[in-house]
Amino acid sequence: MAFRSLLKIFLVFLCGFHAGEVFARSPENLVSAPKGNSASAAAHKLEAPCFKGNSIIINEDNDHFFKGRPEDMTEKGLRDYIAKFYCGKITHMFMCPNGQRTSYKSEAHEAIWECAPDAPHRSIWCDNCKRLYDSGIDPYTVWIDECRKQKISPWITVRMNDVHFVTIPGYFRSMDYWRNHPELWRVPNKDLRKGGPWTDFAFNYAKKEVRDFQFSLIKELFERYDFDGIELDWMRFGAHLTPGKGMEESEILTRFVRDVRRLADGWEKKRGHSIKISVRVPATIAASKYSGLDAVEWAKLGYVDLIVPSCFFETADFDIPSEEWRKNIAGSGKNVQIAPAADNGVCAYPGQKRSPVDWALLNGWASNSYARGADFLYIFNLPYNPALFRQVAEHGLSREDAVLRARRHPLTFRDFQERRTREDMEIALPKSSPCKLKIFVGGKAPEGSTVSVVLGFEREGIAASGLKVRLNGQECTSCGKAKLSLDNYGTSKTALRFDFPRDSLIAGYNEISVDSAIAGRIFWAEIAVDFD
Repeated sequence: MAFRSLLKIFLVFLCGFHAGEVFARSPENLVSAPKGNSASAAAHKLEAPCFKGNSIIINEDNDHFFKGRPEDMTEKGLRDYIAKFYCGKITHMFMCPNGQRTSYKSEAHEAIWECAPDAPHRSIWCDNCKRLYDSGIDPYTVWIDECRKQKISPWITVRMNDVHFVTIPGYFRSMDYWRNHPELWRVPNKDLRKGGPWTDFAFNYAKKEVRDFQFSLIKELFERYDFDGIELDWMRFGAHLTPGKGMEESEILTRFVRDVRRLADGWEKKRGHSIKISVRVPATIAASKYSGLDAVEWAKLGYVDLIVPSCFFETADFDIPSEEWRKNIAGSGKNVQIAPAADNGVCAYPGQKRSPVDWALLNGWASNSYARGADFLYIFNLPYNPALFRQVAEHGLSREDAVLRARRHPLTFRDFQERRTREDMEIALPKSSPCKLKIFVGGKAPEGSTVSVVLGFEREGIAASGLKVRLNGQECTSCGKAKLSLDNYGTSKTALRFDFPRDSLIAGYNEISVDSAIAGRIFWAEIAVDFD
């Protein structure tokens, strides 16, 4: 038996965490664990990887499912939710059990239904989680089991500092522990009634009490659930240390990640399989380091297996520099993977109306991500758009397919910087013309496709025929109104399309020049590859 155990550990080490590969456990060897108690390591049989190639990570957030119909709060409802959406294309499910309070009965933190009965904005989320608990059902135990039956890799993702709506006094999500310890906030003892940025009221990890409190939840999750990996989601909400001292205090978070790695190492021996660690951090290395989230150092020290450079919420980032992350972690001695993350909305500059991500945008983002060095993809908040979710589940977003589909490549910005300057956030719009704009495109236009530049304008009544627009120096061949409704182009009052020869588009950065003076600013810019 000792030899077999050593052989299993050696195989895990040898195979590593390749993009898209999941170590599945045979469903017939899984032991049901009622009320959250994990199956023993002896109940698992390590098998060969069942996925290769392109992988898609979906984040199932802390409340999405639990805001559904009460009649679905059963074991069958939980299993059906996993089974009906997945068709072999989605390979990893990251399940979030906390968003300030927990969606299960925790002994370390406070459960969502334990808020005050008259707490402001109290949600059906509270009642549905209580229904499951009263029925003796732990949703994450069921989901982990069903994921393995569907050959999906089950992970837990922990929100490290969620502060949704904390400035609402008594808000139902806010924990009593947080409310009773304002000395632990990033801006200690700040008056909630005066409002301000939510992150002012986030926990400050420079305080040992905070680290102990947050680590207690992670320990409990390891004890309760047998998952393939755990993610530390540092992007909810991105600020974790004393304001302005992120780089100075970064070693504090490095030690915290180290302790999680050591915890995982111990549980690997108990579970009999590898347990990976992911970290979701800001899109750029500079922004991460400034915030004290030195994921490059974590990779070099061997603490993490996956880095998820991510937007925050305002907009999916269509130009995440995955290759820079890869270059900086090279030589770490560990096969650390990069999976950039998108959210389900897009806009061109701060404060612009958020437009929903559609299928063409998602394929544009995917092709850009692969071109910039992504190993695979991570999508946040996608379950809130069930139609788009189904398209992803059925058709996938492989690097081979995404570039051959209709796709949109908008000009976006870095929506998370603790220093919110235009330079740091790389904000290009709005802009007055004449002007030049650069947009990254993850692949040339395939045979049979058309290439267009779409510009959205501040004012109504602008005619395409009166504008001189070029793409990489080439003139447009035709022009007219944009094909999609204005809702797809932020707050634009007019959206116009300029068509170009297919060979005018290059893989990489493309230059759009608007040589005409226009009354009013450009609010939106994108390059679209379509099929008529």
